[in-house]
Amino acid sequence: VALIHQDGTFAWTNAETRKYTGTGPVPSRDPKRQGRWQARDEQGALLPLDQWPSSRALRGETVKPGIEFIYTDEAGRERWLRVSAAPFLNEDGSIRGAIGIVQDIDQQKRAEIALRESEQRFRQMADSCPFLIWVCDAEGQIEFVNRAFREFSGVTEDQMNGSNWRSLLHPADATEH
Repeated sequence: VALIHQDGTFAWTNAETRKYTGTGPVPSRDPKRQGRWQARDEQGALLPLDQWPSSRALRGETVKPGIEFIYTDEAGRERWLRVSAAPFLNEDGSIRGAIGIVQDIDQQKRAEIALRESEQRFRQMADSCPFLIWVCDAEGQIEFVNRAFREFSGVTEDQMNGSNWRSLLHPADATEH
């Protein structure tokens, strides 16, 4: 947690936040530390400094659940962090500063990445098999069909999502019991 003055310097930070931010200006206003923080927009471009959470909060925006950053420490190790921020207001509603929250989401992000990579490997393996392979969830909704299945049936993967597999059944076989 951090409290940020209107000029972009820290009024207060807890020890956990200081591990990543230090005690000078917030990273978006400190060129020496900006390179350690990287966030990307939906198109994959680096997020401009004026879109970083502290900058937006100092303009009056609340940034939640936050923006994901990759932080690189002095030893070159990368860590995923999520940064949220909100304006800190005076009694009259004017912006006095901002409140920032830095969350360590490294384990969660690495697990998500590993899961995506594992799923990609499964899809590549399944698509290279000459057998008809499909995967359903517990309710019988199709989640995946391999290339051999699509070529044999003449349908696309999108056409097979959900319960559309029933359209491939012969009418005599499609009666429900």
